[in-house]
Amino acid sequence: MTKIYKNWGVHNCIAHPIMYLLQRVGADKLAIKLHDSTLPNKQSNPGP
Repeated sequence: MTKIYKNWGVHNCIAHPIMYLLQRVGADKLAIKLHDSTLPNKQSNPGP
């Protein structure tokens, strides 16, 4: 299940826009929770 939503594509393309909308309506805590719950594990980061 984590492969479905804990990847960079979902995090950047889905979670960030939803997070923005949640912040606009005043649900800041929910926006942060959504953002943090979709962050991939550090092992899946292909960076240096």
